[in-house]
Amino acid sequence: MVGVVGVTTGGEDITNAMPGRHGGNLDDHLYGIGTKIYFPVRQPDGMFGVGDMHASMGDGEICGTGVEIAGEVTVRFDLLKGKQGAWPVSETEEAWIAHGTAIDYPDAMREACREAAYLLAGEWGLSLEDVFILLSIRADVGVAQACKPSPFATIARVVMPKLDAIPGPFRLKRTAARAGLYGRRVSAEAPGVPGGRVGTVSSETSLRRHTQIASYA
Repeated sequence: MVGVVGVTTGGEDITNAMPGRHGGNLDDHLYGIGTKIYFPVRQPDGMFGVGDMHASMGDGEICGTGVEIAGEVTVRFDLLKGKQGAWPVSETEEAWIAHGTAIDYPDAMREACREAAYLLAGEWGLSLEDVFILLSIRADVGVAQACKPSPFATIARVVMPKLDAIPGPFRLKRTAARAGLYGRRVSAEAPGVPGGRVGTVSSETSLRRHTQIASYA
């Protein structure tokens, strides 16, 4: 999995060791091959970057490091127009995951739960009461990173299984091949692949350690 993945910020300065609404050091071992990651893009061209590859990392990354390795990542980019999101949201074959970050875990968890709730209400038309009932009975709230004490932020996640009525975080009008899709392989040590505005980037794997990721702008 890749630890640092995201787009540029809305204008604020932030080191690539820190996560945020733009992504950044968004350590989550659920980012495996085929994962899509949706980013709210706030600058022209997105300015996508990726790096910090891990061969293994547990929930919390409690001592501040996983099994750090070099490698290559192949990504695909797409653009979802007319969609709104505040935090990075990822999608696997079986679930979609909302993220939130803050210095302390309760605040990060609150942001992740809010993002999941807003997507369920805004995209799928559920009332907020029904949203939180659904999240309470089906979603799993957890921690992706919490290496404390350290200056790093905590990353919380809400994992929502895909349901027949709600198969993903966004209601998409088309499920066939997406237009405007392209792929590029980059070194995990060399960020700087351009992205879209609010779209998806998914990566393709071949030999060795590659990770599929997707961002949305």
